[in-house]
Amino acid sequence: MQPSLQDGVLAGDLLPNEARQDKEFRDGPGAMYAAHQVNLAKKYGVIRNGRQIPAQQLFAPPSNVGGALKSSTVEGLEALAKFNEQRKKSESGDQKAEDDSAAGAAGMAASIANGPGDRDVKPVDVAAIKQQIKEMDDFDFAAFRQAMLKDLLNNDDQRKIIEDRLPPLDLTDLIMTGWVSQVVPIVVDKFEPEFQSMSTEEDLALKRIVMEETRSLAATEQYMLDKFSVMAVACGTRSINKKQLPDHRDKDGNFDDALFKKKFNLVVKYPFHMIASLGVNWFWFDVRVRKLFVAEKIKNG
Repeated sequence: MQPSLQDGVLAGDLLPNEARQDKEFRDGPGAMYAAHQVNLAKKYGVIRNGRQIPAQQLFAPPSNVGGALKSSTVEGLEALAKFNEQRKKSESGDQKAEDDSAAGAAGMAASIANGPGDRDVKPVDVAAIKQQIKEMDDFDFAAFRQAMLKDLLNNDDQRKIIEDRLPPLDLTDLIMTGWVSQVVPIVVDKFEPEFQSMSTEEDLALKRIVMEETRSLAATEQYMLDKFSVMAVACGTRSINKKQLPDHRDKDGNFDDALFKKKFNLVVKYPFHMIASLGVNWFWFDVRVRKLFVAEKIKNG
């Protein structure tokens, strides 16, 4: 999708969470992109580069008094340039696998280690953190602490250490059986979970369970998002240190609500930090599975 400055909305702009409650909100794939529901962006503004921009600022009439551009116009042009740069990088299959996984259940699982409301699964930018330290006051301490806690688990060094220990996955196994698993030695001989790929049936089942609970419980959106994250971890974890977890599928391989509830009730009792590690590592596993389907360019000869 190409970015557009039409109506002040860029392709990467997201709707704020409160827009979900609007009676005009249309749910579905990509529903939170402001470009798909500009009418709601005009009511609630957008989230751009992690910062909320009010509707009044976003859709204010352009002004070029004195030949100077509005700050919002400059911001839009900068975001446009950044989008084009990211688009070039995303043309590679590996980057697409990363982005697709981050947008799905694995991305939700990976965000368990983050603070409230933070669903970004990208590793922390160390240079940005150093700059934050220089400009920090008491009000910023909570945000800094949240970033540091996230970086302990979700960083490029940890990922490389773990993935260097792993044999490659086999696409043939996935095609023949419908799923693939991999033992991941996070802490060798002490913490070695086995992750399994998620089917479309399982993904839809988890979303259905969350939707049903949302209708029946007066639960906050944050609670349901966090619960879905832990549900994804439970579904994607097959065993820990060779100890098999209860299967959430029946004898025919179909998703079973009662069996999943039994498995979830076991996993949810794990220490929070253990579940956070499982979430991040299952996300990386999901990326590796998606990369199995990335076409490689074969050189002549």
